[in-house]
Amino acid sequence: MTDLVLIWTPGIIISFCGAVIVAISVGFALNQYFRNYKHMLYFAFMWGFWFVWMLFQGISDLLVSDLVLSTNLHFVCFYALVGIGYTTVLFVDAVSRTSLDPLKLILVTLASGAVILFSFDGDAIIINTEGILPYPTMNGRFRFANLILMFLIVAMLIYVNLKILLNTPKNLIKFSRINLAGVVLYGVFPVLIQFTDLEHFIPGIANISIAFGVTIGTYALIKQPQTAFILPFKAYRLVIVDTDVGMPIYSYEFMSSGEKFKEGVFSGFIKALGTLFDFTLDKGKVREIHLDEAVLILHSSDSNPLVSILIANKSSPSLLKAFQAFSINLYSEMFQNYQYSPELDNFSFIGDYVTKYFSFIPRE
Repeated sequence: MTDLVLIWTPGIIISFCGAVIVAISVGFALNQYFRNYKHMLYFAFMWGFWFVWMLFQGISDLLVSDLVLSTNLHFVCFYALVGIGYTTVLFVDAVSRTSLDPLKLILVTLASGAVILFSFDGDAIIINTEGILPYPTMNGRFRFANLILMFLIVAMLIYVNLKILLNTPKNLIKFSRINLAGVVLYGVFPVLIQFTDLEHFIPGIANISIAFGVTIGTYALIKQPQTAFILPFKAYRLVIVDTDVGMPIYSYEFMSSGEKFKEGVFSGFIKALGTLFDFTLDKGKVREIHLDEAVLILHSSDSNPLVSILIANKSSPSLLKAFQAFSINLYSEMFQNYQYSPELDNFSFIGDYVTKYFSFIPRE
């Protein structure tokens, strides 16, 4: 029986150091998630799968003296890539659509299925001896399937981040550029390295790129989480209306109405508000009214003459969830701790709720 020899190389050290850096990024992403930035959960899972990739790449390289053990452990890297593919779809559609895109799911599922199927090929992973040091690497049909999956992941990330960059307000443009640079480092460069076999000559270069990319991407999203929500919507204004008198008691503007929102849309709605509530409206639920240039999202109190109105160019699941949580908790707070009267100017505290529940919405 051959003794197991641990072969420490600069590339292996880089893999383990990179895994630690990515694990720290997972922690930061989870911290943001628990601070009410729910989209950061997708990044936490994505970074988590990158952590698995880098960790097991380092372990399989370290144990390359045992060919069977090394190649078997190396498969874990590519199964983690399948997880990255699905979390990428979830993130991209969460910030660019109102529902999951079946085409993306089908393409990722087909590519992932090919990765898993071809992983059973006898030569799916081989020990490459052409580089400076021997290391396990994908081969044959298995390599081809993985490259297709990598290409899909990169294409989705580049597409949505370019759209975000093109639509980013000036005050957030710096962070959108940093985030896009991170995507290039942890997405584009590793794929190019696989195509060019650069890893032969510079061991660990792909993991260096991934670690730096994840780090600066996490930095951008922690400093300005709103950059992920340039798409799919633009929120214009939030209004709380007393339906008995048909007048707003609170208004907050997310974007400049002069440039982004026509006042006539809102004025027309206020005039129609009295008529609207003459009809049956389920209390305590979110409803939408679609106009030519905007959507009006409403949530009415089930026990008091108040309705919250959020005006945006279109709706999204993240916006609806935040709006519903805002409305329910606001109504509860107002009538537990404040003496409600539409004549009294005692609603300045509502601004704190706007900050708490809508912190992810970009401002101008």
